[in-house]
Amino acid sequence: MKKTFILVGLLPMIMNAQSFTELPSILHSLYYSNSCVADIDNDGVMDIVINGAQDTNSDDFPETTYSQAYLLKNGQFTASHTLNNGGTHSGPIKVFDFNNDGLKDIVTVGLNYDYGTKHYRYINTGNGFNSVFDDQGKISGDMDVFDFNHDGLLDYAISGIESSSAPRHILHYQNSPSGFQLTSNLLSDGTIYGNFKVVDINNDKELDLIIIGIDDSDQPVCKTYLNNNGVLTLHEVYIGIVGVIDIADFNNDGFMDFAGIGHDGLEDYFSYFINDGQGNFTQTEIPGAGLSNPSIHCADFNNDGYPDIITIGARNYEPITEVYYYHPTQNIFVKDQNTGLIPIDGPGFINSLDMDGDNDLDIVMTGFDWNGSGKLLSKLYQNNQTTINHPPTPPTQLSSTISGNRVEFNWNGATDDKTAAEGLSYEIRIGTSPGAVDIANYEVKTPSWYIDFASIPSNIYWSVRSIDASRVKSIYSSEHETLSVNEAHKKTANIVIYPNPTDDVFHISTHKENIEKIEIYSAGGALVKVLGGKAKEYTVSDLLSGTYIVKIKLSDADKFIIQKLIKK
Repeated sequence: MKKTFILVGLLPMIMNAQSFTELPSILHSLYYSNSCVADIDNDGVMDIVINGAQDTNSDDFPETTYSQAYLLKNGQFTASHTLNNGGTHSGPIKVFDFNNDGLKDIVTVGLNYDYGTKHYRYINTGNGFNSVFDDQGKISGDMDVFDFNHDGLLDYAISGIESSSAPRHILHYQNSPSGFQLTSNLLSDGTIYGNFKVVDINNDKELDLIIIGIDDSDQPVCKTYLNNNGVLTLHEVYIGIVGVIDIADFNNDGFMDFAGIGHDGLEDYFSYFINDGQGNFTQTEIPGAGLSNPSIHCADFNNDGYPDIITIGARNYEPITEVYYYHPTQNIFVKDQNTGLIPIDGPGFINSLDMDGDNDLDIVMTGFDWNGSGKLLSKLYQNNQTTINHPPTPPTQLSSTISGNRVEFNWNGATDDKTAAEGLSYEIRIGTSPGAVDIANYEVKTPSWYIDFASIPSNIYWSVRSIDASRVKSIYSSEHETLSVNEAHKKTANIVIYPNPTDDVFHISTHKENIEKIEIYSAGGALVKVLGGKAKEYTVSDLLSGTYIVKIKLSDADKFIIQKLIKK
């Protein structure tokens, strides 16, 4: 296997005005905390959910597990819903819509002081979160969310320790219309004290895997696996890392990269990995930048269109917070010497969202300051970036094709003033009625995706919006309708298209019905032409030769009539 390692001898640094300014915070200061950013109340503004442990009797020892949602309104956080049973701490928390009702739900795994290791699911009712699943959980692991089998429903997987003797498998909870099922392991070679990411690393629209941590042989590992027909197969092995990773397309070439920080088995270690477009990575160490008790977060913080890196943790027992800006011309990261961020040690987290609506990312972080007056910290920071970042434009060229029970969605034409088109991500929304998300609603990196249906609905409505490196989203594209092959095969004897086949024009004969509108689709289900219903003849000279589906909307009917048209 190809393994390339580069040691950077001298890390450049930049001096500038203070990058971030601290804001007042109402967030609870929690031990062993984690977080997830999502739009919980569907107001178009990102909120945050935080889990952790509280010291309620002020003896410097936490004894209560506590999980809290905070809604962002007018630039201020408001404490909203707490989770039944307290949720978990010392483990991940994820917010995603797992029942496709348009509301973000919660899954959390970790330790609960009252109930031991736990694994909870909570459904968003619109007025709060109700617990719907309660099982034994894992600690010292990770969780990721993804649609592994392309059915439109989001699955998830968890790693970590169940017991001292249990194997370190990554457990896969596959979603279906009837709920989650624990299937065979996503990966038998799991880890503890590490992370994994389920992500397409070679842009074949199949989800692969990146994993770090301590394996069953108690060795630090860093590996990638490729998806071969639904089976994850070992692809590359790199210098092992016990710690954390995050993913981003650092160089905006359209392929996901990642960065990892922690311990390599000998010393603290920090490196980033650049994808060559085939799922092979060049591993580049930043010497002296490793941390213990680390957290890492990747996003564009200086509005230049390229993702950067923020890390927190400890170095030589001193709390550390560092920001590294990506420089595309040299393909290196440059350290910011004047961040304005307090040095903070883990265990904790660092995350980002736009709190003030100015299209740059502000910071949320928790952890410990062992050298300060207060050991436990929860901090908010405003980004002082003055570079204006405009939202990207949505894709303008949407098309779809149908093959069997698979529908492939393709789009193009999105642009951004900072992030290259190849560096954009996308949120795809698919439903059985206009604006609905009952089929799928999630983020992808590639400008195409597919859904495998048990049975293709008669009509599929879908649209896409673009997301830049600072997580600024465009509006949704104009909604596209895909007509199913089953619907296209419906006939009616009262409607006749002639001549058929035709060269340039066709006519429609009806019994007594009035035609309101005509839509013409390609054989693959893509809408290519819309015609008014009152013409005596309909021109198709601009269409290529081939077979088309004609949907005829009658004035006195709720449904379309479907006919086939052959263009010579």
